[in-house]
Amino acid sequence: MSGPTIAGIGALLLQDLRAQNPGDPDPRNSTLKILMAHTATDILDPGPDYRSGYGSVKAPALIDFARTGNWLESEADQGDTLLFTVPVAPTDTELRITLAWDDIPGTPNVAMALVNDLDLQVFSPSGGTHYPWTLDPLDPSAHAVQTAADHLNNIEQVYVDSPEAGVWLVEIRGHNVPQGPQEFSLCASPTLVNCASQGLISFSSSMLNCSSTVGITVRDCDLNTDDFAQETINVTVTSTSEPAGETVVLTESGAATAAFSTLLPLSTVDAPGVLLVNEGDTIGAVYVDADDGNGNMGVTQTATATLDCTAPTITLVSITDVTATTATVDITVDEPSSVQIDFGTNCGATTGEVVSFLPSTNHTIQLSGLSDDVVYKFKVTATDPAFNTVTDNNGGGCYSFMTDPVPDYFTEQFGSFDLSGRTITYIPNGSDEHYAACGRTATVFPTDPSGGSSLPLSDDDSEFVSVGSGQTVKLYGTSYSGFYVGSNGYITFTTSDTDYTESLSDHFDTARVSANFDDYNPSSAGNVSWKQLSDRIVVTWLGVPEYATSNSNNFQVELYFDGRIAVTYLDMASTDGIAGLSAGGDIPPLILPSDLSSYLCPTGDPLDQAPTPPGNGGTRQP
Repeated sequence: MSGPTIAGIGALLLQDLRAQNPGDPDPRNSTLKILMAHTATDILDPGPDYRSGYGSVKAPALIDFARTGNWLESEADQGDTLLFTVPVAPTDTELRITLAWDDIPGTPNVAMALVNDLDLQVFSPSGGTHYPWTLDPLDPSAHAVQTAADHLNNIEQVYVDSPEAGVWLVEIRGHNVPQGPQEFSLCASPTLVNCASQGLISFSSSMLNCSSTVGITVRDCDLNTDDFAQETINVTVTSTSEPAGETVVLTESGAATAAFSTLLPLSTVDAPGVLLVNEGDTIGAVYVDADDGNGNMGVTQTATATLDCTAPTITLVSITDVTATTATVDITVDEPSSVQIDFGTNCGATTGEVVSFLPSTNHTIQLSGLSDDVVYKFKVTATDPAFNTVTDNNGGGCYSFMTDPVPDYFTEQFGSFDLSGRTITYIPNGSDEHYAACGRTATVFPTDPSGGSSLPLSDDDSEFVSVGSGQTVKLYGTSYSGFYVGSNGYITFTTSDTDYTESLSDHFDTARVSANFDDYNPSSAGNVSWKQLSDRIVVTWLGVPEYATSNSNNFQVELYFDGRIAVTYLDMASTDGIAGLSAGGDIPPLILPSDLSSYLCPTGDPLDQAPTPPGNGGTRQP
């Protein structure tokens, strides 16, 4: 897959891991590598190959697997042997184990670039040995095989189709680690059990609050004496406030997992089965490993955690750089904390949230995707590493800001044209937007085009029309004594135009009324005509097809001498195009698309009654 695609998927994975595990450090590069390779879809030869690597990375499968937690980060030194297990049920159809490490820089221009070499081997319940995939550099077209250890690459994968049911043993060996210890990442499916002869004890977090429930876990392969039963062990957990501690029973998570765990509530009020704690306490647990697998007996393993029972204080919330669609919020907290902003138009029912996961005392968060000219409310929640939480809602009323208004440029680009059977009238109203727009149903053209003067327009053509009787037409307050009619569905005022590739930049590059800017060809069928009446001049495209088609499109533009502009659409076969007004000059730096079909006229004839400035009676899509 391309580098940008992989980078984007990696960013999504990091975002999700941070959301799932707030306060935890980011995973290593090697962890991202194994997760992607492990969940990739094989697309060419079986196993890895020189053309597609381990296959195509799929974001949903990658994130779903990462959330299972069937991966770990550890390290191995020269001569070390680390053991892990993978229980396989009779219904499991495959076994996959992936190992990777970030090797140290090697010597340039050498044949063997690998410096630290770890070896992955997997043993079946009946004792069979399974090696990782390897490729032959001398025969790049040959399929990958699993016949020997890999001493060439810093990523290795063992794959077994229809694996034997039972507990499989995963072995990581420090085969050649001249500059160790070498950190590595490992994942497996269906389930990875972090099991080795070297026992480990851990708490669910190194920082806790006084109402936490702490998880205690012991992992030691030697404790699994029965592969078909869930076993138990006892551990005592102590605190500064309760030095005698509480003895708890840890239960194996499943047969043959060798992972024993339980939960212990913490409280500032002592009670049986509850560990007494207070602000600043340290809690600890001790596990004596009878045999660590490296020739050491009776090795003491400890876990500790610190109590922080005081919620952070949000000392500053400031709003800066408000635009029509974004706002920046600066937040200061008295201790490193993650921060969440909940925002919306209603303080009591916010609809959006943005989270800054990395604990810090200073956060700058941008809110985006906002609507223009809207008052937004928000509150701030800060959470420290001990999960003490405080919410600042500015005394109950929330913080607030108003986004900048964006003028309605009365322009819509269509992917699915929806104005058939509508008249849209643009009425000067003295506002900053200059017009109010309203729409009504149309079944016939307001002006009968019969008897008008035909314009001899060929494909991609433009013809000048002079306004007679000393009259002028107007666009955005500027008067014109003539205009150009383009075959491609628009009228321009300062220069002719024959462009047929509709785009917003082309629409806005000159003073223009786009009835429907599209590639039309009146020379193949239909007619474009104009006629002048006492109060307006009218241009009609009648039965004009799109280029290289035989379809039919019917629309009319009425330019009133008092500045009103009405555009009527009858039967329209076009499915795309651009409709609207342009004052010319250039595309605006910020434009929100109009929804021309949503504009409604006030009661009565819209040509006689303009809406009260500056409202237009319609809505735009943010």
